[in-house]
Amino acid sequence: MDTQGGTTLYRSNYTGTSIEISGLTDKTIYYWQVKPYDGTAEGKCISVPAVSQFSIDIGVFPRSTLKLPKNNAVVNKDSITLIWEGSGTEGETVTYDVYLSNQNFKDQYYDSLRVGIDLTVTELEVTGLIAQETYYWTVIPSNARGAGQCDDGIWSFSYNPSANSYGLDIEFTTELNLAKGKSYQEAIKITNTGDNSDIIIPRLYSEFQSSVIVLEGAGQQHNIETGTSSIYILDINTEKIPVGTFELIISVESLGGNEVYNETLTLTISEEAKAVQDKEQSYSFMIPLIILVIILIIVFQYFYNRRVKEEIEKVKADMLKPIPSTRIALPSDVEYMTGPDGKTRFVGPIQDAEIRLPGDEDYDKPSPKLPPGPEMPEEVEDEEGKVEEPLKEGEDEKAEEPKAEEPSPKELLEILETRFIQGEISEETYKELKNKYEDRLPKEETPSKIKKVKKKKVKGI
Repeated sequence: MDTQGGTTLYRSNYTGTSIEISGLTDKTIYYWQVKPYDGTAEGKCISVPAVSQFSIDIGVFPRSTLKLPKNNAVVNKDSITLIWEGSGTEGETVTYDVYLSNQNFKDQYYDSLRVGIDLTVTELEVTGLIAQETYYWTVIPSNARGAGQCDDGIWSFSYNPSANSYGLDIEFTTELNLAKGKSYQEAIKITNTGDNSDIIIPRLYSEFQSSVIVLEGAGQQHNIETGTSSIYILDINTEKIPVGTFELIISVESLGGNEVYNETLTLTISEEAKAVQDKEQSYSFMIPLIILVIILIIVFQYFYNRRVKEEIEKVKADMLKPIPSTRIALPSDVEYMTGPDGKTRFVGPIQDAEIRLPGDEDYDKPSPKLPPGPEMPEEVEDEEGKVEEPLKEGEDEKAEEPKAEEPSPKELLEILETRFIQGEISEETYKELKNKYEDRLPKEETPSKIKKVKKKKVKGI
């Protein structure tokens, strides 16, 4: 038999027709043939082909490991729950056959010994145990390719009604992939599954110094009551561990049950894991930053809404104020007269008057007080009750001087629009006065649609 297709001699002078070969290498193809020999001459293998082959690929078949009850355990009840774990190719369905007998069947898996067939769970309750009997059990996993194997082989337990029952369950992460140069902690949980309190001694076995990997409470006695658990911390300093994969043995001795429980932890140290860890740390740094940004946005939104609300209230208050009217600054040479009631009346044209709008710099500037003008004749009412103003000297009845008039609402609107386009008044003032002047327009002159004026940007404003 050979791995290269050759004829390396494996066994000679063998008289049987079958042989068991152990120690084969996984992921390897083996070639083999058998040649007969009668003591005088060597014959030939007449199989076609003469050299046969087979391959070893353990990974394609599922595996199982036994958990509880521990090997050689003693129970004091006539029922027990068998617990195991299984593994297989991702995505494939794995089923389990459970074998149990009070006779050691030594890898002879007869159908009559199966107490569970094609199970998809990893535990099975067994009842009706016989006192003072020893039971042997194992679990064989299967998938679509065929049956796998149980890494623990066959375990046994005994049923003694008068015995004190002890049992421990050890839980932790069995495979750790850690970054080089970091320190980590792993929790080891030990649970008393027996019916009595127990005294345990945890221990750690590794190829490193005790200061590199430390198990809390190692080598010391600890009492664990039935049904309770204790946590022990495993400190790992990867800075002093080279890159590679290592196995640690977590060992717990039960003084009450006089038994030692050993579990394996596979530790992998890699630079790749370090890169992943650094990336995770960068993400963890970004989370508080994102939260801070969100808080700032909320605060900004709060004060912005508050400012907008204040502006709205201010605009509402301004809208309730009386709208200031247009003021006219008269030229100095305007003609006027003082009537009997003390009021001043203008008798000449005032087309040179300056119109002041709200918002102008001189809007609130008081006009100079005019001295009393020539005395105006008394007003005379005609037959219809209208007041007729007396004629001045030299005036003709038919040719009356034009009366001084204020700009019409339409003219005021044009002036208002021009000053807004030139940037002399604000948009708010423009809108207020526009609405006021439009209300004064005759209905036939009221625009059906308000013209929207776009304010031009004037240099220097």
